[in-house]
Amino acid sequence: MKMRLTAVTVACLMAASVFTSCTGSSSTPPTAAPATSEATAAPATSAAPATSAAPATSEAVATTAAPATSEAASETPAAPVEIRASWWGDTARNDLYNSIIDAFIKHYPNVSVVREPSSWGDYWDKLAVESAGGNAPDYMGMSGDLFADYVNRGLLAPIDGFVSDGVITTDGWSDPVLQSGSMNGKLYMLAMGVSTTASFVNNGLFQQYNIAMPAFDWTWDDVKTVGLEFRKAFDAAGQSDSYFMDNWLTDPDAWDTYLYQRSGNKTWYDKDGNLNFTADDITTYWDMFKDFMAEGIVPDAETTQEFSTATMEDSLFAQSKVPVAGYVPVNQFKIYTTTFPDMNLSILRFPRIADGQNTVSVGGNYWAISGKSTPDKQLAAAELMNFWLNTTEGLSMYGLDQGIPGNMGLKDTYLPSLDAPQQAIVNYMDTLESTCTIAPTDPASPNGASDVNASWVVYAQKVMFDQMSSADAAQAFMNDAKDILAKAKVS
Repeated sequence: MKMRLTAVTVACLMAASVFTSCTGSSSTPPTAAPATSEATAAPATSAAPATSAAPATSEAVATTAAPATSEAASETPAAPVEIRASWWGDTARNDLYNSIIDAFIKHYPNVSVVREPSSWGDYWDKLAVESAGGNAPDYMGMSGDLFADYVNRGLLAPIDGFVSDGVITTDGWSDPVLQSGSMNGKLYMLAMGVSTTASFVNNGLFQQYNIAMPAFDWTWDDVKTVGLEFRKAFDAAGQSDSYFMDNWLTDPDAWDTYLYQRSGNKTWYDKDGNLNFTADDITTYWDMFKDFMAEGIVPDAETTQEFSTATMEDSLFAQSKVPVAGYVPVNQFKIYTTTFPDMNLSILRFPRIADGQNTVSVGGNYWAISGKSTPDKQLAAAELMNFWLNTTEGLSMYGLDQGIPGNMGLKDTYLPSLDAPQQAIVNYMDTLESTCTIAPTDPASPNGASDVNASWVVYAQKVMFDQMSSADAAQAFMNDAKDILAKAKVS
């Protein structure tokens, strides 16, 4: 499920696939000093490299009174209850989340929590199997892309009752953020955090080649202008295998952002689950990147394919072969500064169309409660959710692990403890905030949407490898996508 923003305020940013439309701003790109501490943030919208950790043993969990303003919930289960909590992440994240649960259990002694962390890929495979068998975790991480499917199958519990009872507070949460976790008039999830996409810049390469940094609100025209400057400088230095930025031709999420820039009101699907764009909307994007490829601004097809599965440590950016790492969740900035401590890094927004709606993509994930859990387990899970996202104690530990927390009323809880890279993330959000207004939430994706997405990538690759023209591939995709959706409706 997606939401669109024609500009962003931090209080209104949401997790799912959010869009921000920003008017021109000449703000200096947010920067951060090289970091040395280990980052705990993980990607909000893409698979985060993660090391699966062994589940921790069950531990007592607490239940103290929780004012609906910031501390733990006021209702306590009448008897001891055990719940399962599941998430994805690496060892650092697992340690962090275990510490939050440990703090929670000091307040809720009648609840015990079995912790079940997994790597990103393993998490979703395991959750699918467990959900199909009616044995999903009571407290679980959820993706906006899977939200509608899980709700339609009765696998997520609405949490409106816990809000009305004061177990979970929504004070400090903006309506758009809450709406991103809602469906059919019911609230099912709360955002783990808000993380808009961004471009990370190696300032050292700009200085090395004496090329001026583009403005924070740079355009696609700027991409070509500055990209050609770098192409000329790289060629003069004998670096034919260096480019200005990554090739996003086959990235459907980047195109999704471009689509809204181009139209102002188009999304992948309308409210009835039909395609809500034209072949020309795709052709224009693919043609633009084909031009960038021809000019040597982005990598050729073979290089793009070679590095498509490279880790961050093995990427072109890591090798200083591109000065701009594009379309990255901004909450990964701390990871980048930690991984590349010798680089002087800054943040730019996603390039915008000069006369368009100027959107950049935003992503995030959610906490949800199983619809198959018993009422006492659902209550305990709701108390854990509230402690995690709505108390000064929980948020002071949680920080920016999944992006900017949704409860902006408690932002002073974590702001004083932020290091330089995390502060740069907040500065980036603040820069967007000054030029943003809110647009409506997107309709939920229909059945078959994942197959449509995969088809888009297949045709994009045909364009990239010169197997089809942009126009022919776009029309062929439209035909295939309509067939996929029609068959999905019948089944």
